[in-house]
Amino acid sequence: MGSSRPDFEILLRAAQRLSLGQTVYQLADHAEHTKAPGLTWLMQVFLLVPEWLAKGIWDALMWGSLLWLGGLSGIGFSAGVLGWLIAAGPWWAEMRLGQTNLILAALSLGVPTWESKNPSQFRSAALGSVCLLAFLLKPTQLILIPWMVSHAVSQGRLRWIVFGFLGLGSILSVGYTLQWGWNPWVSAHRDWLAFLPLSEAKHLMRTDNLGLTTQVSRWVGNEGLSGFEAKLFLALGLMGAILSVRRWRGLSLQAFADALFLSVVCSPMAWRQNFSPLFLMLSWAVIQSEGFSLPRKAVFWFCSLAFSLLGADLLGAAGAAAFGQWGGPLWLVILAGWSARAAPHLKTQLSRNF
Repeated sequence: MGSSRPDFEILLRAAQRLSLGQTVYQLADHAEHTKAPGLTWLMQVFLLVPEWLAKGIWDALMWGSLLWLGGLSGIGFSAGVLGWLIAAGPWWAEMRLGQTNLILAALSLGVPTWESKNPSQFRSAALGSVCLLAFLLKPTQLILIPWMVSHAVSQGRLRWIVFGFLGLGSILSVGYTLQWGWNPWVSAHRDWLAFLPLSEAKHLMRTDNLGLTTQVSRWVGNEGLSGFEAKLFLALGLMGAILSVRRWRGLSLQAFADALFLSVVCSPMAWRQNFSPLFLMLSWAVIQSEGFSLPRKAVFWFCSLAFSLLGADLLGAAGAAAFGQWGGPLWLVILAGWSARAAPHLKTQLSRNF
């Protein structure tokens, strides 16, 4: 098996196993598949083309997401942003590993903004479908959904969002059932729900896991509480995102950054590259902002570059492991987010300015 896009290949191999009637969720895998059955069924579309072409399509989706985010930011691929993008490790890891983070960030930011600029029943239904797709790609995206639907709901379009959400869910359920039957559909979801805690426990104490659940488990020294802690932090993250949406109203970049931050920090599996969309959004906001104090800018850029370099490149494997165990990357992320919060641009509404 190739390894040029290992994270995408996890999805691809799971789809292959499903198409062959094999067990999809296998804990013995080095990096096991953890996505919902509906997404696994949908990923079979990539089996219709040669693998090299499937990887090319996935790469195009990632780069397209980056370009779309750049267009929304108002900066695009300026020399400064592109230069910093090349220098910062997490973005290259994003492309190299075939991750979903930039795709998710583009869907979470781009589709709600697109829907709000020219509302229609179709666009609202599309937003609902994207909410479900984002959740299936990464369940912690649930924390971003309140922000995604906030503007449309305030304008009375909730029923069309629900229609799109349930519509895509029905398509996935019917498609899976037509291919494999109703009982296998139920069994697959039972297997998935039973598998998630096992996968979470397997990866919780990895040295490259930078989330709050992992850090608290290390401090407390009781891995038996990790399942409760994970659910608690996810619930707190969702509550924090809802409160931020209520405070800033509309499609505020501040509320989006808050939700993006919480969706990663509160995740039981928070790898270094998972933070790349957050740093990307904050960096573009800081670059655009006027009247943003020089000390705050200096703190932000120091934290951003330190997060990229100290995690592995400068410290080496052993140093990076020790740095992660002491919570260094997590504190850098928190400090970077705090320093960027003062940027005037973060308090604007995307639907008005982008």
